[in-house]
Amino acid sequence: MATRQGNQDQYLQRVGGTYYARVRVPRTLEKYTGQTHIRRSLGTSSRSEANLKKHAVVARIKLELAELRRKPNPAGQPGLSFADARAIREQLGQLEQQGDREMVSTVEQVAVDHAEQLERLYGPEKARRWYRTATSTDETLKELMGRWLDSSDYKESTKHGHRKALDEVLTFNGDADAYPGDITLTTALAFIDNELTQRGLAHSTIRDRLVVTSRTIIRTFVKQVRLRSVPVLHGLNRGFAVQRRLG
Repeated sequence: MATRQGNQDQYLQRVGGTYYARVRVPRTLEKYTGQTHIRRSLGTSSRSEANLKKHAVVARIKLELAELRRKPNPAGQPGLSFADARAIREQLGQLEQQGDREMVSTVEQVAVDHAEQLERLYGPEKARRWYRTATSTDETLKELMGRWLDSSDYKESTKHGHRKALDEVLTFNGDADAYPGDITLTTALAFIDNELTQRGLAHSTIRDRLVVTSRTIIRTFVKQVRLRSVPVLHGLNRGFAVQRRLG
């Protein structure tokens, strides 16, 4: 679980019964990692074993971040940050609207080249996420949220509450550019366990937080993309049902 500094479980997070090492990415480096946190499996469900294993993994992650801070773009070429990926995505959208298929193919090939470079530098997972950000026609959860709230007549305080609820889930998941399918049932239940239940909050507080979070996700998904079955909804609603019984 994610804990405060100084706690013996610092850097630990439990997801689906497995413990992970979890390290916060400095804000200045988020555009290169595309994540708010880096999370790696420790391959154990034992809390004591996870605490023994985490030190080497955390040290390795911090070393990688330090290297990235010194030289964020080792190849000396532009276009490798997630901000650049979003710029490519916007450019592709404009070219599609203009019907310029030749330029679309050219820009898509640039995205492929950058993704291959990222794979050599940082591995396939980051390359996959970067390429999806650059070329996907789907909207991220934040984009769906923004479109929904922009068209609503909610008070600013209500909009702020919805944004905060979504940000908490995305921060827990470690990906600010997550898409609807990225938030799974396992993620939802782990969020409830780690961020709410294990923090010692009152049952009424947990219940209220779950209500806001589940409503935020439900309205973002159902009203904008009209999905009939979204795994995270079942997890959030299941957690809400449990806390309602406890409260």
